[in-house]
Amino acid sequence: YKNRGTVPPLDEIVKVKAEYCYRLIVDESFSFGTLGPNGKGALDHFGLTPMVDAEIITLSLENSIGSIGGVCVGSEEVVDHQ
Repeated sequence: YKNRGTVPPLDEIVKVKAEYCYRLIVDESFSFGTLGPNGKGALDHFGLTPMVDAEIITLSLENSIGSIGGVCVGSEEVVDHQ
């Protein structure tokens, strides 16, 4: 998706995730600040909830904010388990 600028169908991916009971990791590095009504990224764009519809979210600050570093967030249960 990075080189083409396409947006993955996260709403459909979340449906499959629920059906097969797996954890979803979403990299918001290129979507944070640009997608969604609040600029929070692809999850926001599809009206999905962080930590519920995607258990782990990663974000590189270099791409969206023009800074250095990044973040990886998740619920306490998921972070402690991983």
